[in-house]
Amino acid sequence: MDIRDGATRTGQAQAGIAPGRPVTPASAETEIPASALRWIFQGLRALGLDPDEELGETGLSLKSIDESPANLVSRSAYAQLLRRVITRRPDFAVMSGRRCPFGTFPLLDCTTAACATLGEAIEALTRYSCLVTPNGRFRLEGDALELLPAPALPDWFRIASFEFGLHYTAARLDELVGGAAVRGIEVPWASPSWAMSYPHPTRFGASRAAVLLHEGVLGAASRRADPLVASLLARNAAMVLSAMPSVPTLQARVHEAIVGSLPRGFPTMDTVARALATSPRTLRRRLAAEGLTFDRVRDGALVAIAHERLADRRQSIAEVAFVLGFSEVRAFHRAFRRWTGVTPGEYRRVALPGLLSQDPSDT
Repeated sequence: MDIRDGATRTGQAQAGIAPGRPVTPASAETEIPASALRWIFQGLRALGLDPDEELGETGLSLKSIDESPANLVSRSAYAQLLRRVITRRPDFAVMSGRRCPFGTFPLLDCTTAACATLGEAIEALTRYSCLVTPNGRFRLEGDALELLPAPALPDWFRIASFEFGLHYTAARLDELVGGAAVRGIEVPWASPSWAMSYPHPTRFGASRAAVLLHEGVLGAASRRADPLVASLLARNAAMVLSAMPSVPTLQARVHEAIVGSLPRGFPTMDTVARALATSPRTLRRRLAAEGLTFDRVRDGALVAIAHERLADRRQSIAEVAFVLGFSEVRAFHRAFRRWTGVTPGEYRRVALPGLLSQDPSDT
């Protein structure tokens, strides 16, 4: 199965992607920094392709992006361009990640490279990666540098963005310490037909997207370390970050209203619309304009809370169901299976290590 048309059902469940959702580009009303597209053009050049030829009818200008990366472009134009490219070359994101040179993202690349150690470079990466990509953020967990997705990304868009992000990051980290940083990659989708393009040992169908690091490598010295440059660039990056707009998205506000309504019962379109001082019809229309449905946003909010609550073994599944607004445990079982492909009890047994015995309420 071509993952550009959606991951397998198992891969979707592991990635937190609801099976059967339509692939819908994000709204043209959502704008992102033009610098976020730099990797696509750099990738095209690195692979010997003509960026101008790929612009098509997206309305994007290569000159404006190169000369004014602070300009804003619509996320839908970004998605349209990326879709055109990977339709013609499905391995584009992986190969771009491997071949795009250091400096593709000048401020971020130089800020991280000037750090004294690989660990400090990764710390800077987790703090400032949002300067160049709206599609996810990094988090260091032990020896794994996880890439966490932004909400409401279509499956194909998320996979392509992650293929580039993981491989570009792995290449930069290896460069910093002379090729001894990365031991493998994990991704939550099925092995694609271009899996041979993945340069590192890769585990497909994993529970996360992550670059796996060699043990003890965080203390390795950076080959580009420069304390003075690192300090100057970090201040610059912090200034740019503080100037970025922080207006909450509609999805974020709906998510917050859903969570806030839980003490009063299962969240509905009517209750959430009322909390946002709008009508159900208007809320439905505005969500649709961003490629979303109320059910999808609600499912995302509830499954996140469910995972957190189920990780606390002191809470019975009945208690978790009540917290999420379900009047019956059976209804919660059905919903959780629809969200993840497994029951709450199966999730606890399989996903939570150290659970030695099954609670009677898990059945």
